[in-house]
Amino acid sequence: MAPQKARVIPLASVDRIFTNARTLPVDGEAVKELGQMLEEIAMEIVKTAVVVTQYAGRKTVMGSDIIFAFEQWSKKNAKIFDG
Repeated sequence: MAPQKARVIPLASVDRIFTNARTLPVDGEAVKELGQMLEEIAMEIVKTAVVVTQYAGRKTVMGSDIIFAFEQWSKKNAKIFDG
């Protein structure tokens, strides 16, 4: 059995997202799956933001880098949202 990676986003925080969205009751598997997806998306965005930061000759990732990286991620994944 492969070792599991440590969670970056606590499951309690993911569960709170469901609660704040006023969803139907949610089982633990749904919370776990959403948490994993959010972590994967966040990792892609952060990696892009780091590249942008380095390209700009800076050592600190700025909010604008995250916004730019998210916009790039959104464009790349637009087919997911467009159906």
